[in-house]
Formats: sequence, structure tokens, C-alpha cells
Amino acid sequence: MVFLEAKLLAKQKELQNWKENMVYTEVEDINQHAISTRWVMTTKEIDGNMTVKARLVARGFEDVETDTRTDSPTCSKDTMRMTLAIMAAKEWACMSLDIKTAFLQSCKLERDVFLIPPKEANTNLIWKLNKAIYGLNEASRQWYNRVNQVLLEVGMK
Repeated sequence: MVFLEAKLLAKQKELQNWKENMVYTEVEDINQHAISTRWVMTTKEIDGNMTVKARLVARGFEDVETDTRTDSPTCSKDTMRMTLAIMAAKEWACMSLDIKTAFLQSCKLERDVFLIPPKEANTNLIWKLNKAIYGLNEASRQWYNRVNQVLLEVGMK
């Protein structure tokens, strides 16, 4: 019973993250092509306590658009190790390696994508995405674009 409550709370938290990051706009269903969603649930032990995380993802294989740019740089484990070694040698502090709700903070989506919300959203409307989400082909690219934009804004080259 406790696990079911934890799953429900995790789903509610994810839906709240979507609202806070303005990921979608609710629109009337006028027979637009809409992609379904599914929940990806994970459990993790943190400080001896089991926690549940829910991520709402698009079932991207239902997407009919195939002409989007999907490439984005990635960081290998070796690059991460080297970066951490340099930070340690220079006595720099590492404040974070994980960015919560990363894709939900991506750049504006450059095309119209509609989602069928999960039943937990309690709505009769569909969602027009404002941002690329987990499961869409261009999600990683849009996240990279956002990181690049922020780094340039603070003067990085």
C-alpha cells in the first residue's frame, strides 16, 4: 500500500514539474495527430530509504515527423572522469552533476506536437507541447540548444 502511494505522489510531482516548466498548453482535441504517453517508474535507495521517481515520456515511435534535427553532443564517462580529476587538482567544488527535469527546461519546440495526457492529469483536453520531452526524437538536441544558449549568455565561448 505504501508503495502505491509513493508511485501516485511521484506521478503528481512529475505533473507539477511539467506545469512549473510550462511544458504544454491544453487545447481542444480537433482530431490532431496526438502521441500517447507512458509512465517510466524507477526506485532508488537514498540514505537507506526507498524513493520512487516517475517520468512521463512520449511514445516517440508514434511520431510522424521524421525531418527533425536530432544530433547533440554527449559526454562520455572518460570525459566526466577527466573533468572531475581537473576539478580535484584545482580544488574546485562540484556543486551538481544531475539536472532535475532537464528536458523540461529545454528550448521552445520548433514544431507542433500534441500529446494524449495520462489519466492522472484529469482532463478531457489534449496537450500541445511547448518543449521537447523525453521520448521525442529531438529532445536531446533541444536540451543541448538550451544549455548552449545559457552558457553563451553568461559569456562562455
